[in-house]
Amino acid sequence: MKLRTNTTLTEALNRYAREVSALKKGAVQEISIIGKIKESPLSRMYLAAIQGKDIAKYRDAMLSDEYSPITIKRRLSLLSHMFTVATKEWGISGLVNPIPLVNIQKPNNARDRRLIGDEEIRLLAAAQEYGEPLSSIIRFALETAMRRGEIAAMIWLHVDLRVCVLLVPDSKSGDTGRQYHTSLRPRPETRRHRGLALSRSPPRSHQPSV
Repeated sequence: MKLRTNTTLTEALNRYAREVSALKKGAVQEISIIGKIKESPLSRMYLAAIQGKDIAKYRDAMLSDEYSPITIKRRLSLLSHMFTVATKEWGISGLVNPIPLVNIQKPNNARDRRLIGDEEIRLLAAAQEYGEPLSSIIRFALETAMRRGEIAAMIWLHVDLRVCVLLVPDSKSGDTGRQYHTSLRPRPETRRHRGLALSRSPPRSHQPSV
């Protein structure tokens, strides 16, 4: 089915959600992003009428609303791919993708947030009140500085209990081939009262996850 030249952005986004986003691993998140884009004035415009200045206006509106650079980039990247799909697969010839015409601030994903004062004590107390496994997961994260996704992806194949070291093969550092090792030994100041959220014996072979 070809899209008409008077197809609105909302109509194109709906089709993109059905035919493209729904097939992706992160479908729920991407469809949520589409919902946010559809709330903008752009959604009522015809695809062929959207120009770089319209995208720049949308970008500036998001900046004024204090959206983070990564959020803005995700929305505009999705729009850019939708325009590409519309041109190559949906039969809209002559359609110009306006996204590359707009400057997009490069996201800075670096984080330098540290627990201060009694925040660690209060965090652990709240986690303990919530119960397991959250309490142990938070304590493990504090000990290793690992990300949530890295903890969830741990497998016994990457654990060396002899030296208490874990291999983390896939980190969101920007380098998809990066690997690093993290110690599973508790910090000296916490060794007396905080145990590792990792059992001392690996499970049976049919249970590879930690």
